[in-house]
Amino acid sequence: MFSKESKFQNQYINDKKNMFEEHQHITNRPHLQEMLSILKMDKEYFKAEGNYLYSKKGHDLIKYLDLAGGYGSLMLGHNHPKLLRHMHKLIEDKTVHHHQLSFKPKAEALGLRINEILKSETNRDYNSIFLNTGSEAVEAAIKHSLLVFNKKRIGIEEEINKNLTIINESFFQSRTGAYLNYNSRKFYSTKDIREYLDMLNDSAFKRRKPVILASNKSFHGKTLGALSVTSNPHFRKPFLKQFSLDIKFLDLDRNSFDDVFEGQNDKVLIPRLSKKGDLMFSAKRINHIVATILEPVIGEGGVHVISGSFLKGIRKLTEQYDVPLIFDEIQSGCYRCGPFMASFRNKVYADYYLLGKSLGGGLTKISALMIDRSKYINEFDLLHSSTFAEDDMSCAISLKSLGLMSKNRNRVMNMGQYLMDSLQKLALEFPDVIEEVRGAGLMVGINFKSFYNSNSYGIQGISRSKYFGYVLTAFLLNIKQIRVSMTLSDSRTIRILPSMFITKAEINHFISALEDLCQILHYGDFYSLLSFLLPQKFQNLRSFGKFNSGTIPMDSKNDCVSEVGFVLHYIDIETIRNYLPSLDILPDEIVLRLIKQIGPFSEPVLIGRNKIRNENGEKICITFVGLSYTSDMVMKDMRTSLRNLRPYQILCNKALRLLKDYGIHKIGLGQYNSIIMQNGRAVTIPGIRVTTGNGFTVYSALKSVLDYIGCESRNTPIKLGIVGAGGNIATIISTMLSRQVDQIHLIGRPNGDKQKLQAHAGLLIHEIIQDLSAGQNDSCSLVYHELKTIYKSVQKNLKKPIELWQAYDKRLGSHKTIRISENLFSLSSCDIVVVATSDVQPFLKREHVKKGAFICDLSVPLNCSQDLLDDKDFQVTKGGVLFLPNNETLYPLGLGLSQGQVFACMAETMLMGFEKGQMPYSFGELNKHQVVDLGRRVLSQGFRTRKDAIELIN
Repeated sequence: MFSKESKFQNQYINDKKNMFEEHQHITNRPHLQEMLSILKMDKEYFKAEGNYLYSKKGHDLIKYLDLAGGYGSLMLGHNHPKLLRHMHKLIEDKTVHHHQLSFKPKAEALGLRINEILKSETNRDYNSIFLNTGSEAVEAAIKHSLLVFNKKRIGIEEEINKNLTIINESFFQSRTGAYLNYNSRKFYSTKDIREYLDMLNDSAFKRRKPVILASNKSFHGKTLGALSVTSNPHFRKPFLKQFSLDIKFLDLDRNSFDDVFEGQNDKVLIPRLSKKGDLMFSAKRINHIVATILEPVIGEGGVHVISGSFLKGIRKLTEQYDVPLIFDEIQSGCYRCGPFMASFRNKVYADYYLLGKSLGGGLTKISALMIDRSKYINEFDLLHSSTFAEDDMSCAISLKSLGLMSKNRNRVMNMGQYLMDSLQKLALEFPDVIEEVRGAGLMVGINFKSFYNSNSYGIQGISRSKYFGYVLTAFLLNIKQIRVSMTLSDSRTIRILPSMFITKAEINHFISALEDLCQILHYGDFYSLLSFLLPQKFQNLRSFGKFNSGTIPMDSKNDCVSEVGFVLHYIDIETIRNYLPSLDILPDEIVLRLIKQIGPFSEPVLIGRNKIRNENGEKICITFVGLSYTSDMVMKDMRTSLRNLRPYQILCNKALRLLKDYGIHKIGLGQYNSIIMQNGRAVTIPGIRVTTGNGFTVYSALKSVLDYIGCESRNTPIKLGIVGAGGNIATIISTMLSRQVDQIHLIGRPNGDKQKLQAHAGLLIHEIIQDLSAGQNDSCSLVYHELKTIYKSVQKNLKKPIELWQAYDKRLGSHKTIRISENLFSLSSCDIVVVATSDVQPFLKREHVKKGAFICDLSVPLNCSQDLLDDKDFQVTKGGVLFLPNNETLYPLGLGLSQGQVFACMAETMLMGFEKGQMPYSFGELNKHQVVDLGRRVLSQGFRTRKDAIELIN
């Protein structure tokens, strides 16, 4: 509050400024580029060849083994020489790129080749449509399915209309006044029949949405149906006519989906006349499933191989209900998993196939949709087109690529099996690190454990984030010069998609690197995992070490009457070192810089769960959740701009969500979290109750001061100093102690908000006047005695606290008993000092305070300097610290608490667990009655103040 900025505080501000300036000029996906920069993944590669990428660092050439494989696009590796020669020849021949509405022999040749490969396996012919991207191929497949579905609907409508025309001409036109009878209902015209049909067929043709089935964990691209914003009805209406799509996801663990398909069946009634001329209705069934789309090997969802039994079961149902089956083999096709299509492994064949990625040989951007010729709708040729698709260059390169891949396809299973065997062996060696190895051929996923209960809190926090895979990938890239890729839908799985020319030596190199990563995670060595983020001279300062191994301490919930949660954060650098001992070799400023740097990649962590017993023997559990920021970070950001609190609020709400997900609905906001969350008003998680704990914190400070006053003689006036004036806690304390003291000094921040300080004084005066007006004038305090004589003249026509203070100050001048100041030396005459600031630095020194003064420091960390704490001439007590009824030791580290001690805010949170009713707790601004009530209730559970504990011992 009053100290100069420290070296690392200035460093943090400069780092943040430099980071902003470094990225503000970037226009191409700036947020992603910033994230890649933080993780040092923003390498600039200038050359690619075979299985390697090359970058420069100064004059040094760095070679990276590329196992990311362009997300599966590099089955032939980078710049295959035969493809390059073929491309050069095409360029020299001035190959045509744009010749729309013409015959395209290279596209035709590619289509024939793909059909030849498919037919040899499926015994079916397929028409091909070539596109630019995988996402476009997915959309084209869905559009064609919608066209098929809509034609079914139109066919039924046309049959109804045709039959109504026949009924009209053959019956109503030749019989004036006649009617048709059906189920005692009379129809005098086809209009009557139509209205009846519309009523009966309402669910089939109007209310039901067409459905697309996909699997859970699926990923098919990032585009949003562009047709919805296309104005030309010729192109839009065949696909999106008066309805939108409903997407249902199939659980891969289920064995049967008969109910899903049958549940989408509808019966449509169609009118006709019998041979006798009677009105009849025949039923025709329509299924609302437009298509079923599956990835035989799910890629972005975490590399899951869908079982053959699942695929066969779905194939049987789609044939039974006449639903197109689409296999998305964009990533798994082109021999990636062994055969040309991964689904060929199970002898299950689709109506539509999607290809992409490696189809272009790593040089061109091309995808393909293949549709069973017997199911193809010819008009789709005109309804779906693309400016850049089917160009000669990409089609010719793809045809050449297919030949090269086919020729070398046996390498896929050989190298894939060697890779899988090596990874399985590593998984057996590190069962606490690797959850599972999944995949087929050269499409492999390594699924890591969650570390959600890891005692390595840094690794736990990253593991809980959606960026865990990014961090693991960044480690392998920067430390081992190996590129792998994360999966977009599974943060704990990294993908290996090497080329078919990978060697055993390269696989061994990768396994060795992965073994080191597993060792680091096994040891909980947070430093070794992230040292590549540090300045060069602080990297690799030691070999791997064992830190925070094992799991967090979690007491059993058995026989507990309730659960509560408590949200903490790092207090200071020492707290960080307690939780992250692997950083012990780094200086303070580097540790703080690292914590701030990885903030976007860290989630709330579980610290532990304590079982607490009250004096009646009842037990509750309190679960602690920690957040990765310090008090100093919060205050620096907040004082720069209140808008800077938003990221902290988001993180706090994530902590509350985490506790709620564990079934905990009563939660305390510890330390600066109450400031961040605006005393609870910024909570956005429904269905929980929060307390700031401020009420009992104030009560415990009052109790300490009153215990001291009770031990002192009242022969001389008692002067009280309140440091942190203007805050809610300081205001309540000064108000509640005003009846016990004879002079009050309110000390605010130097160069702070003077109006806030004056408002505090005005509120204090207002509270005293309220007491006096109510006849409460029995206090022997000089403050009360002084205001008793003048309050009627001071309070006249004054509404605002500042006006009240100004009138009081003018009336009494230098003789007033309530004083305000921004100078700590104003405390030199005070017998009692209460420190209640949000400052993170120790600023109160011996020279500021009267010798022998009683000091109650509520701040965490303490605002009293070490020389003041060590001086026996002063009585310094930690305000807000009590003793648990049963003297348990709390699991959170670095709190400065001894065995059996607890912070007052934690005690109020525990009270929420012991109390059964909907009692009030600290939320928003405090008042005196709330403070007294909370104090009584907490102490009734057996919590003890320091004085009570001493008396109990004696």
